[in-house]
Amino acid sequence: MAVELRVLGDPPEEIGSAGRPARYLTAKTTSSKKRSSTP
Repeated sequence: MAVELRVLGDPPEEIGSAGRPARYLTAKTTSSKKRSSTP
């Protein structure tokens, strides 16, 4: 999961403070990867 957080560019501390669920982070990472793949 640490790698996914780095991909998003958000520090794990900030995410922990926000208290966002892991599912939300995973979904956000997936959409982020799709955007990167699409020119």
